[in-house]
Amino acid sequence: KFLANGPYYGYPGTDGTFMSNFWAFLSQEHTLLSLRYANPVHPFSRRERLLFVFNSITWLFFLSALFANIDTHWALSAFFVALLTVPYNMIMRYLMECSCCIANDTMYSVGETFGLLIMMALGCGSLLWIIMGIIFAVQAGEAFVRSWILSQVQSYVIQALLCGIYVLYYLPSSREKFQENCKKFLPDESTDIVNYQQIASKVKGIEANDSWDTVFGPWWESGGCCAASLESKVRKSSVA
Repeated sequence: KFLANGPYYGYPGTDGTFMSNFWAFLSQEHTLLSLRYANPVHPFSRRERLLFVFNSITWLFFLSALFANIDTHWALSAFFVALLTVPYNMIMRYLMECSCCIANDTMYSVGETFGLLIMMALGCGSLLWIIMGIIFAVQAGEAFVRSWILSQVQSYVIQALLCGIYVLYYLPSSREKFQENCKKFLPDESTDIVNYQQIASKVKGIEANDSWDTVFGPWWESGGCCAASLESKVRKSSVA
């Protein structure tokens, strides 16, 4: 739940700075970087990410071939293709991950089934983009190759920039919410705590190196620490 909500502050291992939280967010959300750096317990699995990336590449391939047949400079066409690819990726990622269902225990199985259907549809869609892309690419000739390569690079750069903007904009409010939780549950140590891994290490029976699914799953709801669950854990620790 913590990872599915895509928080902007408090990732385990972060030090409270913008760059630290930006990299943590980017490594989970970026189409390409997440293949290598995404947390293994993220609900958006590596298998799903591979299919997602493949579909994204074939979509961009199709758009690049299509725009290459339009009377526009190839560099400008590449930029337009990159701009159109980013929202497409966001929509497909949202549908595949179905984070709204992950955050709701009763809807989790529904989300899993829906995500599987979307994966099957994307597989068929990828074949369609490849076939149509080849048809347009043959017509466009050499201009297509330059546009395709440039648009691919630009789409990844634009996505990284958007992640940076998101973190820059939402980091203050996310940090404030985090600090409020720290003051409520760990008032004597809240000034030294900058991520949820540190909170977990303060609660008896939970080690800082436990999997995120165990440590953070029940605590994250609607973008914030689940107060009821955390309070219960702290109370049990105090009794012990």
